[in-house]
Amino acid sequence: GWQLTEHSFIKAIITEQVKCQCLAVDMRGHGDTKCDDDSDLSIDTLAKDVIKIIFAMYPTEAPPIILVGHR
Repeated sequence: GWQLTEHSFIKAIITEQVKCQCLAVDMRGHGDTKCDDDSDLSIDTLAKDVIKIIFAMYPTEAPPIILVGHR
């Protein structure tokens, strides 16, 4: 879909301009993401989901992180 294309384009622009990693995530209730309760879209729950992703990727020490999102 168009979102994948947009994310790929944005990732290419960002990683070309700065040395970094870029991760595009489908949050709960979007895309192919599966979870126990995809109807809970509260800020608190979404923030906890992001924290879980960060700890899964960096279990001991995370590098500096810049979060970008939209609504």
